[in-house]
Amino acid sequence: MANRRRLPRRRRPWGLWGLWGLGLLGAFGPLDIAGPCLSGVEPTRLEPVSLLVAVAGKSKALSLAGEPGCPDDAGELQEALEAWATASHGRLEKGSSSYRMLGIEVERKKMNKLWEEGHLLVSCYDAFAWLRTGRCPVHGQPPSTEDVLRSMGRVLERPPAEASDDELRAWIGREYGEDGLKRLLASQESLESPTESASPLVELKEFFTWFRRNFPYYHGHCERCMRVTHFLGVARPSDDERQEGGAGVSEVNFCEGCNVSSLFPRFRRVRPVLDTHRGRCGEYSWLALRFLEALGFPARWVDNHAGHAWVEAWVENRCGRWVHIDPCEAAVDDARSKHMDEPLLYAEQWGRCPLHVLAYQATAELAVSVEDVTSTYRPADAEAVPEEISQKVTEAVAEARMKLEEKRRAASKSSKKCDRVSVWPGQVWWLEPAQGVKTFGQEGAVR
Repeated sequence: MANRRRLPRRRRPWGLWGLWGLGLLGAFGPLDIAGPCLSGVEPTRLEPVSLLVAVAGKSKALSLAGEPGCPDDAGELQEALEAWATASHGRLEKGSSSYRMLGIEVERKKMNKLWEEGHLLVSCYDAFAWLRTGRCPVHGQPPSTEDVLRSMGRVLERPPAEASDDELRAWIGREYGEDGLKRLLASQESLESPTESASPLVELKEFFTWFRRNFPYYHGHCERCMRVTHFLGVARPSDDERQEGGAGVSEVNFCEGCNVSSLFPRFRRVRPVLDTHRGRCGEYSWLALRFLEALGFPARWVDNHAGHAWVEAWVENRCGRWVHIDPCEAAVDDARSKHMDEPLLYAEQWGRCPLHVLAYQATAELAVSVEDVTSTYRPADAEAVPEEISQKVTEAVAEARMKLEEKRRAASKSSKKCDRVSVWPGQVWWLEPAQGVKTFGQEGAVR
């Protein structure tokens, strides 16, 4: 490794917005995305794709040749594989080689076996979507039924290993301070003529400002020298990271200054995020949702289905409405103040006026409410969302609700013992009849 030439910096076609997209895709990224890899291919058909494969010993690296964000240079993919394989499996006896092939189904199954064995580096999230589903995502499209189902499943996910409300309140009291915890709880409980100091909007703004300082958005910097690293791809997390943290992938980053590779597991549960203080919008939006639930605020998870997620909390006193909260931006919407009125920050500050924003809230008995809140996040003078897009979103939500109801009925008829029932690839129902609780989870999933 010491004599290996340095990895060239890969051109990133997605820019800054794409980094936010990685924030969501890594933690909640698509596993069942229906879409063509090749022009003219129907989304429901599994078509072969052009693959670039590098080999080093027992390990391989996989790339979708010609797809944006995926390396199409054999030398670059070989260097990425050597850096990851050396860090993960020790010194390589031989160098690497590469070849191109057609990604037919039999080859995809072989690659999946390598992934489960921990010997496959996947160069980009599009390639990972193909690996797990046989399809590639089509970017810039309205959410599909599968997209809505995944988001429904996310808010219903309460696996046994997840942190409890009591545990989260104790953590807030310990890290944020007992006084801060008391103010948050009091602001949620004070519904009759609250004082300004007890306003939940003020308290939530202060808490999430503190949160952003202590949980900065992870840009992939090296923990040794703090330099920006080079993204090599994603690899299978360890068994502990999968079981305890619900991680579906680990991002592999290479630091040119230190000449070492490091891993960034994309955790789906709050404990490892609280421990590591590392995450992007995927991890932090889920953590914010769990904080709000633990504090007694009705909360829902919001997905713009274009690479970013945040939350909303229902605040009774003073306003009685859903309040926009983005933990990555310390944004807490307050209609009384121009400085805190921030649902429009995506359109006005990011330059990304959303076309489809859906809010998901778990209810009882494996049910979930879905509301189209796109208008909340679009300026009043913005052009109307095209009718075709709105219609597709409406149809996707309706079909997802129907399919979720079918799965709910199937789960209710399952074994009386604590069991797990497959819903779709990578996802399971968690059944805990002893406690009278039925919850939904994802195992080994990215999104």
